[in-house]
Amino acid sequence: MPPEESEVPDVSIVVPTYQEKPNLRTLSERIRGAFPHSYELIFVDDNSQDGSEQEVATLAEEGHPVRIIVRTSERGLASAVIRGFDEARAPLLVCMDADLSHPPEKLAPLVAPILAGEAEITVGSRYVQGGSTAGWTLVREIISRTAIFMARPLTRVRDLTSGFFAVARSALEGVELAPLGYKIGLEVFVKGKRQHPIVEVPISFVDRVAGETKFGFREQWNYLRHLRLLYLHCYPVLARLLPLLLLAGLAVGSYYLWTRVLHS
Repeated sequence: MPPEESEVPDVSIVVPTYQEKPNLRTLSERIRGAFPHSYELIFVDDNSQDGSEQEVATLAEEGHPVRIIVRTSERGLASAVIRGFDEARAPLLVCMDADLSHPPEKLAPLVAPILAGEAEITVGSRYVQGGSTAGWTLVREIISRTAIFMARPLTRVRDLTSGFFAVARSALEGVELAPLGYKIGLEVFVKGKRQHPIVEVPISFVDRVAGETKFGFREQWNYLRHLRLLYLHCYPVLARLLPLLLLAGLAVGSYYLWTRVLHS
């Protein structure tokens, strides 16, 4: 049963959506069947106009603790999550996808370390023991691993591109989240305030059940731009010197090759 309006749920689950109506009922039912804590499920929708609002209204009438926020003047996964966090009522926040690639049955293990006071941030991880990616092509695996390698100096989290994570609201107090693109989790892992190490909970990641992926070249480009901002945040001096170091390396390499040509 949904909590009374005056009651504060234990957990707020924020799900950014765009044309995900076929998945909303299944996701809500799986969460309700597997999650033992009181919660609210907040869909933040980028004006899909696909019947998502009506679907959520029907779910609410049936007793699901759900609501939907429809944005008409803003777009993007990361900003949608931030909007959901801002409007959430619980002291513990969760972000997950609507496409059922993140298993709702892992929500309880995901929030357990935070509720126990053993962590401020937890991650649903594909790349720790017990985690997996089902049905991925070699190309997709390479793209994922490359993205992780590029961000490795920023955090010790092994699955630092995961979009399935939980964070205590206190870890975000006073923190300015300004991600580019879709990797809001990476922004939280790097900037979130914490006293304990980030805990990674193994999950089996599966491809979306219905709908089409929104991942494309633009998201990849924004990821690179986002990395630059995070490097400036973590290593401001080094990040500003990096272009000069690359230019110097190129000059030295060119000089070396030129001298080899002259003496050959």
